Amino acid sequence: MGLFNFSQKKKSAPIKDMIWINQLAKQNGCLKFIKEHPDIVVAAWFNETEEQFNQFLNQQNGLRVEVQQVRSLHSSQVVEKNLVFLEHYPLREKEDEVIENLNPKQVYVFSSLDEPLFNQFGGGKMVELMKSLGMKEDEVIEHPMISKSIENAQHKLAQKATFDNSANSAKEWFERNVSN
Repeated sequence: MGLFNFSQKKKSAPIKDMIWINQLAKQNGCLKFIKEHPDIVVAAWFNETEEQFNQFLNQQNGLRVEVQQVRSLHSSQVVEKNLVFLEHYPLREKEDEVIENLNPKQVYVFSSLDEPLFNQFGGGKMVELMKSLGMKEDEVIEHPMISKSIENAQHKLAQKATFDNSANSAKEWFERNVSN
């Protein structure tokens, strides 16, 4: 292997998935994470998510974090910082491309089992299972196997998606892009 290897893609930052049972628990988990990690960039793929989280975060006194749209981020804002996505983009290829271009130190993706992505793969049943196993609402699920399962699900969605039409919410994205 030579000094320069132009044929190999650079390795993008690892993704660490953090999943809560519901949206409210996710918001509270996000708030706690932001307080513990003040030097992060928080981004949303969809307008609706950006608006919901900015409204939620603005209600918290003294918190100076603004959720930004992924499409408005510039690598100079993110390079070598921790990046938090407030949801997964349904298509993994697009997600990976953005991460590679922004070059963050670490990527965290906050999700909840009641989001449209999880609903495509039985999220409601997962909520019931997690509750029956004694999971509390404020607990977070995180494991590399779960991240790999989400990645596989995104690749399956790419096969079902007829197009990648833009949308204001994840729910709308699925309505516009995935044929059932």
